[in-house]
Amino acid sequence: MRRWHAVALAGAAVGILGVGSSFLPRFLHETELFRVRSFRVEDAQFVTVDEAVAWAGVAAGASVWDDPSAWEAGLRADPMVLDATVERRLLHTLVFRVTEREPVALLPTPVLQPVDADGEVLPLDPSKHRLDLPLLRPVREGDGRRLSPAELKGAAEEIDRLREVDPRFLASVSEVEVDSDDGLLVELMDPAVEVRFRPPLRSSRLQEGLRALSDAMARTGGRTPRSVDLRFEDQVVVGFGTDANVTALLSD
Repeated sequence: MRRWHAVALAGAAVGILGVGSSFLPRFLHETELFRVRSFRVEDAQFVTVDEAVAWAGVAAGASVWDDPSAWEAGLRADPMVLDATVERRLLHTLVFRVTEREPVALLPTPVLQPVDADGEVLPLDPSKHRLDLPLLRPVREGDGRRLSPAELKGAAEEIDRLREVDPRFLASVSEVEVDSDDGLLVELMDPAVEVRFRPPLRSSRLQEGLRALSDAMARTGGRTPRSVDLRFEDQVVVGFGTDANVTALLSD
């Protein structure tokens, strides 16, 4: 009899889902059948269930039919969360659907701190999560210089954009440095070359630079240039060291 009663209550609740939880009979909020007993986090790589529950602030004895707006507001206060919604899974589960802030670079302060595309420092341990990200810092112009908030945000946004433009290129980047003229210098690992440009770097312009790099290496018997400069609108400048041995290649 008790089992039949529980099934009937669940069926009635499902039948009136479309009406909205604010119109549900009070007994559905208060009955033991719908007390929250389990939690799940979906669409998240870094936010754990325990962290989500703590930030959401789900009180003991809460019902899946309770208004989720306060829980969602709590989740959005988590520095790792951009957006969040709370969904119910009958009979007694809450699902936290989370859109996380995604780390795009590591900021040496001097300890390494992950930052997202907005330049926000994220509470993540790079070693724990094995974050394989480029270092982001100012071009070395003397000790003590730090990126301004505007420089940090601009560079982080460009790194995030490059990830969309050419993820293979970004995967080969070991460091990103911000120049004093708002340009960026990225250091590639393979081949070990510096690429200079002013954001935003178009995909077509990046490909011009990579073609010029390949052409210069072919012309010199595989010798690796020191730099590729994309700051000039009508040409790609490929440099071989500091001895003024520079080759200027016209862009397509």
